[in-house]
Amino acid sequence: MIDIANKSTPLYKVRVALRRLLIEFQNDLHALENGGLHLHECDDVKKFLAQAIAAFEQHASGPTSPYGEVAKHFKKFAAIYEAWNGHEGNDPGKPELRKKEMKLLSERRRNLFRKLSIRQAELASSPQMDLPFANSVHLPLASLAEKHPVRFPRLRQAVVLFG
Repeated sequence: MIDIANKSTPLYKVRVALRRLLIEFQNDLHALENGGLHLHECDDVKKFLAQAIAAFEQHASGPTSPYGEVAKHFKKFAAIYEAWNGHEGNDPGKPELRKKEMKLLSERRRNLFRKLSIRQAELASSPQMDLPFANSVHLPLASLAEKHPVRFPRLRQAVVLFG
């Protein structure tokens, strides 16, 4: 039997990255709702999300494989993030548009984690689910928090806590 709750397993680290870290990432975005992110910060977010997605895609044997399905949902999360920050500035109406995207982002994050939960037994038993893979999902989010600690304090705190 595979122990999916064991904190020392790679799957646990992936689950933490996709659940706790994305929740705190989203909480930080919520705090930035009035003005969004600067272009260079947004580019960093897109880069780090793309790196985490690439980790899943590298192990996907097809779009319906466990890794492929998680990658697909993660890509949708990243696309909604881009739409969230696509409403640049704090002109009247922009914060309201970001608030709308935030609701979609929350829904997509929950769908992403649900897909991970549904496929976790397959992921846990897969030979690719090792510590290097777990780090390739976790480290991009940790790097974002390290690079922009003032903009992402909750994410940074979660990285320290669940590290």
